[in-house]
Amino acid sequence: MFVYVTFNIAPSGTRWRVPATAVIFDTQGTRVATIGVGNTIRFQQVTLGRDFGTSIDIQAGLHGHETIVTQPTVSLQEGQVVTPLASKGASK
Repeated sequence: MFVYVTFNIAPSGTRWRVPATAVIFDTQGTRVATIGVGNTIRFQQVTLGRDFGTSIDIQAGLHGHETIVTQPTVSLQEGQVVTPLASKGASK
């Protein structure tokens, strides 16, 4: 015996795709480093969606206006002042 089943699957909410290198997995959770007011580092908790290998969808935690650190290092600290540089693929 068998049945035919149809699922209507649609995206829910807004997702943001970030480079896989931007996602931090550690004891404090899954986060991305963002550049906040005054060029300071801010860590934002995120919920991951689909993993595409070189990029990952963020399902929750970002609003879309953040500047993401694409290759954060372990030496970055919350509130640390940095000098942001545009990535080679960024549009102006």
